[in-house]
Amino acid sequence: MRNVSGMSGSECYPEKAQRIDDLLDVLGHRHRREIVHYFENHTDEPTATLDSLVAHVAGRVPGGDREELRMTFAHAHLPKLRDHDWIDYDPRQELVRYYGHDGVARLLGEMRTVFAE
Repeated sequence: MRNVSGMSGSECYPEKAQRIDDLLDVLGHRHRREIVHYFENHTDEPTATLDSLVAHVAGRVPGGDREELRMTFAHAHLPKLRDHDWIDYDPRQELVRYYGHDGVARLLGEMRTVFAE
């Protein structure tokens, strides 16, 4: 069988499969990637308000309706990032504290390279 992806069998890291699946699940939506991008590239602060995240993403995603983003962040994307231990989110204060993930900068860089080709 021809290896279409260019990966050898040893590059799939079966012992790390769950960790890789979790990373791809978290980064699988552009809005979650943009939230991570904000903390990794646009601020030195580990905390941000929901409004600042919405404003950042609305400025980077075409057709980003702020009210719709606000709702999906509060009810979908921030809880998912919280459930995977990337952030803490206080919905009453609308405050996000970012913890990140080991290797996220490298992973995002590799993803950019793939899409730039």
